[in-house]
Amino acid sequence: MRVEKYLHSCLVLIEGGKRLALDPGAFSFVEEKLRPEDLGVLDAILLTHEHPDHYDPEALKAITQNRAPKLITHETLHKRLEAEGIPSLVIGEGDRLEEGVFTIEAIRALHGALPIAVPFNLGYLISGTLFHPGDSLDFSLPENPRALALPIAAPWLTLKDALAVALCIKPQYVIPIHDAIIKDFMLERIYGMCEKVLTQAGIGFIPLKLGQSLDLD
Repeated sequence: MRVEKYLHSCLVLIEGGKRLALDPGAFSFVEEKLRPEDLGVLDAILLTHEHPDHYDPEALKAITQNRAPKLITHETLHKRLEAEGIPSLVIGEGDRLEEGVFTIEAIRALHGALPIAVPFNLGYLISGTLFHPGDSLDFSLPENPRALALPIAAPWLTLKDALAVALCIKPQYVIPIHDAIIKDFMLERIYGMCEKVLTQAGIGFIPLKLGQSLDLD
């Protein structure tokens, strides 16, 4: 399985010629470094929750214009997609489904605390290899994945807490996500701290840039 990152929390997983995207939200496209169609032909899209940096109906319409990938999400977001005229498949906490070459396990992952109401958030364990938690550090996995997509910057987390989760799970690789809110000059410093802490624990820290990928085979 190959992993590509498309800014903020959007990842694309590639295996056996199939392409699965997670959370192609507005923050991936807001500075026009990337267009929705740049994600290429997708076979499926997973959405963790309804915040616009993870769910953008206009981007989804652009992505699905020429080919209709299967959209998979929980009941709450399914209803919002339905209102937008975008078809989707419902997956529930604890469900496991086969989508082409990918096995998808839906993991309840509580959204981090905010001074406003928080939405229902669902994380996804893909083929037992990579876990994407959406906006959460509060989850329990049936097995430790080889790669963890780790949120590192948000109003609902501290970097110390995020790294503590990674050190507890001890994946082979950590791919930082939820980092578009940090300016580039500061992002370098944050990445440096992450790399120092995780490398000391034998965990590879892989801050993927556009055009870069990580092979998990």
